[in-house]
Amino acid sequence: STAIVDSLAKPAKAVSWEGYNRQTASWEPLAATGEYEMLRAGLQLADRKGAAGQQDLADFSAMVQAVAEAIGASCTLAEPAAALQRAQQLDALCADVDVQIGLNLIARGSAFPGTRIRAFAEAQGLALEQDGRFCCRDEAGLELYSLCNSEAPAFSAEGMKALATKGLTLLFDVARVPGGIVAFDRFVEFARALAESLSAGIVDDNRQPLDQAALGKIRAQLQALYASMEQQGIPAGSPLALRL
Repeated sequence: STAIVDSLAKPAKAVSWEGYNRQTASWEPLAATGEYEMLRAGLQLADRKGAAGQQDLADFSAMVQAVAEAIGASCTLAEPAAALQRAQQLDALCADVDVQIGLNLIARGSAFPGTRIRAFAEAQGLALEQDGRFCCRDEAGLELYSLCNSEAPAFSAEGMKALATKGLTLLFDVARVPGGIVAFDRFVEFARALAESLSAGIVDDNRQPLDQAALGKIRAQLQALYASMEQQGIPAGSPLALRL
């Protein structure tokens, strides 16, 4: 059956196939060597390209029906109107929570030496990655926040000794970071500590100072976003949030 699935034209949105394993009484990813009495297929209803539309659902239904006919099975399709409504709801949620928060550190005097940046970042558990950012990750390897150079060039192991910059940017991807508001507080704490270490100012993308009151407003907005995600059953950093 996997050969049949692979040979069919794919809908624009991601499709997932699963088989019911009676021994474990659970659904599992469809394996080429597996034998199943029941299959189920799911269509991702929203992603960063937008919500699934009628054509996406039609293509998905045609695929499922073709598979059912090829293996001599009957199939039940979801109600299209309900699926389209859910797709719009998910897309609206994505539009609200797909936010990346950036805190910029600017030099008040002389440029920040690369050696001090690296020493502080590594002391706080960040590691320099191949894309030129220092990243803080959790035990599962998920990114919590990152630190990059606001100027050219990107950070590199070879260049940190000679590097001097007047601007740094810390990034926090709201929907993709696990831990919710606790993770955001950790991000802000790191930014404040780094700013104090470098005698830097913290500003937004418009170079407006971000004091405690301004950061408090951002925090309150995030609490509302996280609550909305929880209500939808898609907590930040969860597999569902990462797929969306």
